[in-house]
Amino acid sequence: AQIAKGAVLCYQRKTRIEKARSRVKDEKFFWWLFLVGVLSATIELFLMAWYANSTIGLADAVDALIHGLWYGIAIYEYRTVRKLNMPHEAREQFRSRITHAYIVLFYGSLGYVVLFQAIPRFFNPAVIAPLYMLAGVGIGIAGNAVSFCILWKARRAMESSGERQRFLQFVLHAVVDSGISAAVLSYAIILYLHPRPSPLFSYDAPLTFILVAVAGIMGYGVFKKGHHGHL
Repeated sequence: AQIAKGAVLCYQRKTRIEKARSRVKDEKFFWWLFLVGVLSATIELFLMAWYANSTIGLADAVDALIHGLWYGIAIYEYRTVRKLNMPHEAREQFRSRITHAYIVLFYGSLGYVVLFQAIPRFFNPAVIAPLYMLAGVGIGIAGNAVSFCILWKARRAMESSGERQRFLQFVLHAVVDSGISAAVLSYAIILYLHPRPSPLFSYDAPLTFILVAVAGIMGYGVFKKGHHGHL
């Protein structure tokens, strides 16, 4: 009986050590996702806001930046929960508050683009620089590609540490970003190939409304999934 009890204790200790190591790996992956997401989105935002002069490009960049910050919020939540060793109920309440704060940030940022950028542009279309637009959205897509590679490497560590739900949410998150960026890229290519000055410039604001609506709906799906898996 003593031998069996000792074997169980050794197995439990080994399991705890393996989970602790997996959590350390998880945090490293979170940091890489955060750095890649914020860096690529910041460069895209700079190009879209100062050179491309496109509101749909700006909306894509803002969406990407907020999603990049989302990984930083995940790091804060992950560290806090682990450091304080919260009980299950307190941990769920804390994660719920973090999720709600991010929702406000996400929809507030997209609302700003619509109210103060897209609506004025709707009545006064501006000349867009398609080449800068292509460069900006290309950098955003490259950032998403790198994020997918990081997630692919992180999948086993996250699953072994009991973070499979979080991993799936991260993947969904990257898929949403990629889909939105692909739509903006298509519009940028059409503008680049079309003779200038192009009447297609006037579609920039209406397409921004559509993109923001789609981002909001798809973002709701991520938040709904986050209600169970959180950040």
